[in-house]
Amino acid sequence: MGDSKPSSTESDELQPSIIERDSDEEFGNGWIYDEIDSVPSSDIVKFLINLLRRMGATDKDELIKQISKELGFARVGNRIKARLLEVLAQCEWKGEIETLSDGKVSISN
Repeated sequence: MGDSKPSSTESDELQPSIIERDSDEEFGNGWIYDEIDSVPSSDIVKFLINLLRRMGATDKDELIKQISKELGFARVGNRIKARLLEVLAQCEWKGEIETLSDGKVSISN
């Protein structure tokens, strides 16, 4: 009687709007974002670390291109590149990744 569970309609209204990828995608969490500003930094970090695990040490420009692709963006514009470089810098500052002497990015040991 005092149970105030939301109805399924109310629960559905509280869910975030996410576009799902086709199931044949090679990698990713199945989400495509509308704009780079809507992507949580934590999601970018997950893609970054998973890509580095899969690909090994990678050129920074190639890494940015691949992360952008995994997030569902058709091309790397200035805003996307700036946001991804910002997250890469934060990860490097935290010691999660490192830039090697040849300029490639790698997971820190």
